[in-house]
Amino acid sequence: MSSGPTVLTTESTVECAHSGQLQLPRGTRLTVQGEPVLLAPAAPVPVTGCTTVENSVPTTKCLNVLSFTTGTSARLTVRGVSVLLDTLAGNTDGQPPANGPLPAPEAGQDRLRAAVKP
Repeated sequence: MSSGPTVLTTESTVECAHSGQLQLPRGTRLTVQGEPVLLAPAAPVPVTGCTTVENSVPTTKCLNVLSFTTGTSARLTVRGVSVLLDTLAGNTDGQPPANGPLPAPEAGQDRLRAAVKP
């Protein structure tokens, strides 16, 4: 089996550092085991359900992902939009930490991987 990054689908877990769910677009033209792949959206990406308790400064819930730094496929696309990979990383607007990093996503599947250039 390929050792490249795994493609994220609607079965994947993609959260902020405080368990909030990222609201990512789906590519229904490409599925893995019947589940649509997740696509790279333009930032900001809404976050729902962040569990940060806003009780002191500077503590704020994650409301949006501000940017993605890695984890979008340059080669695998759906209608010209990059598919997301399990190497996805980025920053949110929540605190702590300031501009909190995203934890590594759980792919939830192992059938489709993206090729990596040697």
